[in-house]
Amino acid sequence: MCYVSLWRGPWPPILGLASHGRSGCLGHGHGGGIFPACDANFLLETDEAAKHRPREKAQHIAHSASKVRRGDDGQVEDQHMPYCYFLAARDTITATLTWVFYNLSQKPNVVSTIRNELSPIASSKAASSASAMVIFEPEETKSLVYLRAVLYETLRLYPPGPIECKTVATDDIMPSGHKVRSGDTIFISVHSMGRMEDLWGNDCLNYNPERWLSDNGNLRYVPSHKFLVFNSGPKICPGKEIAVMQMKTVIASTMWNFDVELMKGQSIQPKPSCILKIKNGLILKLKKRQM
Repeated sequence: MCYVSLWRGPWPPILGLASHGRSGCLGHGHGGGIFPACDANFLLETDEAAKHRPREKAQHIAHSASKVRRGDDGQVEDQHMPYCYFLAARDTITATLTWVFYNLSQKPNVVSTIRNELSPIASSKAASSASAMVIFEPEETKSLVYLRAVLYETLRLYPPGPIECKTVATDDIMPSGHKVRSGDTIFISVHSMGRMEDLWGNDCLNYNPERWLSDNGNLRYVPSHKFLVFNSGPKICPGKEIAVMQMKTVIASTMWNFDVELMKGQSIQPKPSCILKIKNGLILKLKKRQM
């Protein structure tokens, strides 16, 4: 089973390869149908969103880009780069955290394990002020393995960037046997990859953070070309650990201090777009924990 397909026409589908007049189709994993058959909607939506982008924001981005220069050693020198990391991840982080809290609101056993992992850190912090909320610092959550597993499991099932686009550099033959030519555009469904039995086993549709843990409790190694959320190879996301750090601190502080309840009557559906958000948003009830 593969996670790309071949397409002929001006609007390649979300699972597709825009090639030189060739057409065909390969199978895809569970959940591929989350994106409607009217595939052009995905590309049109991003174009429509661009129309409404404030001019000031576009000017700021252009100004920041003009600050980038290369030093004598050829390395990029940019004093604004740290800010770019935070700004670039704004939408993807908020979308991911929404899915994290949605899943945790239905998995009390996972929440209990998170709190057990946080307990040694929280105990020392709470001693100074028993009534105050406990806020976890990035360095304190850095080594928390299960918390990272929870985050990765959410990203596997609900990648904030559901589509990855690649351009073929030179003529080649893919592992599936399909020939690609220089200049071809390949669309990879990261969303479908996260739901493939061939990659993740029979329980690929289940939310199970333990799949990321080895027998000795350490984080299991998963190659980036299998877990493509942060891209792979030379193009891997340079701000990966910064984004993980931000999300882990938010999850830790929220789940330690509050009980999270999913309000009834909601229809939770992904919104097909360049960022995988929840259609119509998510309503949760937070209740301060009694400790």
